[in-house]
Amino acid sequence: AEATIAAPLSSPQCVVNVCPAGGAGAGGTADTPHHLPFHRTTRTSGTGGTSVTSGSAGGSAGGNSQHGSRDLFKGPADGNAQGDTLVPDSPANFATSFLDLDMMYGPVHDGPLQSDLRSGVGGRLVMDSTTDLPLKDANGLFVTADPQSRMTPGFFALNVVWRKYHNKRADALREKYPSMNDEELFQGARMETIAAYQHIVEETYVPTILGEPLDPYEGYDDSVDPSVDVFFSTCSFRYGHSGLSGLVRLLGPDFAPMARDPILLRNAFNRTEHVMSILDDRVEPIIRGLAYEPSKNIDASFVEDVSLFTGTMTFKNVQRGRDNGLPSYNDAREWFNLSRVTSLEELAGENGEAVTKALKGLYGKSGVDKVDSYVGALLELPSSPTMVMGPLMTASIKDQFARLRDGDRLWYKNRYSREEYESFPSLSEIIREVLDEEEMRRFPRDSFAVFDPSSSGLAGRGKSEGG
Repeated sequence: AEATIAAPLSSPQCVVNVCPAGGAGAGGTADTPHHLPFHRTTRTSGTGGTSVTSGSAGGSAGGNSQHGSRDLFKGPADGNAQGDTLVPDSPANFATSFLDLDMMYGPVHDGPLQSDLRSGVGGRLVMDSTTDLPLKDANGLFVTADPQSRMTPGFFALNVVWRKYHNKRADALREKYPSMNDEELFQGARMETIAAYQHIVEETYVPTILGEPLDPYEGYDDSVDPSVDVFFSTCSFRYGHSGLSGLVRLLGPDFAPMARDPILLRNAFNRTEHVMSILDDRVEPIIRGLAYEPSKNIDASFVEDVSLFTGTMTFKNVQRGRDNGLPSYNDAREWFNLSRVTSLEELAGENGEAVTKALKGLYGKSGVDKVDSYVGALLELPSSPTMVMGPLMTASIKDQFARLRDGDRLWYKNRYSREEYESFPSLSEIIREVLDEEEMRRFPRDSFAVFDPSSSGLAGRGKSEGG
């Protein structure tokens, strides 16, 4: 598909003082390098310090160290004629950085919401007694801790799976320890659910998207900053927008298309309640569709449902990077100990002459140092067959997840023995446990691999997740 590259913002729209597309802008000239200033004034998250990439995963981000905290870029904007320092606003993270399922349990600062999500009996999360789905509010919308959990049917279905798993754990604890009160049961089930989630993220999800596992865990390190950095949240972890297929698949128990399959993402976006009504309040068809429909390649092309029908998401990703003061693509590569790209032709690479021409039109013929991080990162090709994305996004994601793990005092491997956590269920096992057993009998053992219903990789057969 033809690459979709968002045009640079004009100077009046930019928070940072840059000279877009090689032209003269306020405080700059046509020859001014496109170095975006990065000076954080507050933390991205209340859990850590003030660095944009304040750690390294096994040396992949060699420009920094896990022991300490340092900004990626500081100082005044280049070419600022007035001499004043432009300081981009630092985005506030109202969610915890840690992998603690706060999108299901609710943010720590919102006690009333956390309380509303609980049933108050048996340590369970509240569910509709008829549909076994989250309750709806007065407007007919599902009540979730994070509104994004109902943005798409897939997000919502996975949220329901984890809610049901929590309640299964609460019921099991209540049966084993009948003297426990609601609070004790809730916290016990919450701890078990978060541990299972962290195990899946560390052992299956992250190795799948990186093409390799994180370095071996060496225990909690109180010098590691676990806060989510701006580059990760604004650039690299938005890789998934490029991977969306544009279809919401609805598949029956044998993975045959249902009557309403498929639904275009543009027609399902923020309409999860409508999709659930079509499915008689069953999430099983959506979960099967997620397992069956492969992600598209991570690159600079986007399906129309993302680029045109979700509020021009691709353009907003570039704009958000500028609003948050992200460095240029080449400066970000240098920070992660990757070599600088010397020309737009080199950056475009195998993407073709049309992409090279588009880049020159946007950034100027010699504008390789002006390229936005998000644009450049998406144009990178994976450097090995096992990698899903290019080196810059890979290095950033590896760094972030290593810090989320190593800087978390309550990481599951600090709470459970090796024998215990090696017996934790895979995502497929959790799905089969909490959803309709008959409907999920043919669900694959590996939720993260491309699935062929005619193959042997079904429930009870084939290679299990994580090895």
